Parts: sequence; C-alpha cells; structure tokens
Amino acid sequence: MTENITIKQISEKDLDEVYSIYRDYVNNNVPLSVVREWFHENPRFFLGCYKKDGDEEKIVGIVFARQQNNELILEAIAVLSSYWRKGIGTKLLRALEDVANTSGIERISAGVASNVKEFYEKNGYRMAGVLKEDEDETVLIMEKNIKK
Repeated sequence: MTENITIKQISEKDLDEVYSIYRDYVNNNVPLSVVREWFHENPRFFLGCYKKDGDEEKIVGIVFARQQNNELILEAIAVLSSYWRKGIGTKLLRALEDVANTSGIERISAGVASNVKEFYEKNGYRMAGVLKEDEDETVLIMEKNIKK
C-alpha cells in the first residue's frame, strides 16, 4: 500500500488538508491561522507524504516544524490511521532531518506523549526531560542532534 508514495514540501494550496490532519491527529486547539503563520515563516520545514491515486494526490501524512536559531521544534507528525505501521512516519521524520541538516539546523526537539516515546527512540531521539506530567498525560521532551 506504500507504492506511489512521495515525500515533498507542502504547498500553500494543501494547507487546509494539512490542517485537517493536524487537527484530527495532533492538536485541535491550534487555529488554522496559526498553522498558516508557521507555514509562511518556515515553508521548507512543512513536508507531506503524498499518495498518487490516478491523477489525484492525497496527503496521507504530514510533518512540520518551526525554526528557533539552530534548532527545529517539531510541531506535528501525523499519518492517517489507514497508513500506520508502513514506515511513513519514519520516512517523514528522516525527510525533515535531511532538510534541517542542509539548512544548518543542529538539533530537532519535540514535546511528545509518553506513548510514542519508542517511535522517537527507534529513530535516534533521546529523552531530554519531561515537559508536563499530571494525572491526564505525560509529555516528554525528545531530541536528536543532526549536525553532520
């Protein structure tokens, strides 16, 4: 099912679809206007996984980050549930790391739910601390030095 898959920079025309995935899988409290602002500040760090279906392309996964000095703050990585466990999340993360590395970024950091810690560890990230811990959830800080 991962045939006809391409990872590429998201275009502005796809932001509504990207936001729909972001809202459904990552955070439904951030308005579209904020995501558009992030995109305009850092378009090269907005990547999508596109699946070709005839003449149409459908976004099945997204990753995007914001730059702060020589670091990227990962804001979102999400894959449509019907495409889970096919390596798409890893491909998106690696593509973001490649773009970041060629842009002079030294590290990527992410605040992540504790239930996805293993995914980040398998992709070379290490736990750098706890961002939030309460009875509802634990949010970990995961980071990876990518400077080559």
